[in-house]
Amino acid sequence: MTPDEFNLITLQTVSLDKSWPQILSLSVNGELFNLSVGPLRLAGVTEFGSQNFSNTPDAQINQGVFFNQASNEGASGSCKRYALGS
Repeated sequence: MTPDEFNLITLQTVSLDKSWPQILSLSVNGELFNLSVGPLRLAGVTEFGSQNFSNTPDAQINQGVFFNQASNEGASGSCKRYALGS
């Protein structure tokens, strides 16, 4: 098979897929002061986060250009999380 013949039966597809996390985290610990029975200690945790994604398929997929390929409408989603400690 020549390169030209191969190019007649093959195609390329380009999809746009993205994901992005965003996280803020704070943490503190240590001794506040000494008491008669020992040091008073402090610990704390705070966290905020979100994650997102999106998948956008190549338009050729849904046009039936590719053999034996199911249609794809794409997908997207997000997730948020929070935390607090002491």
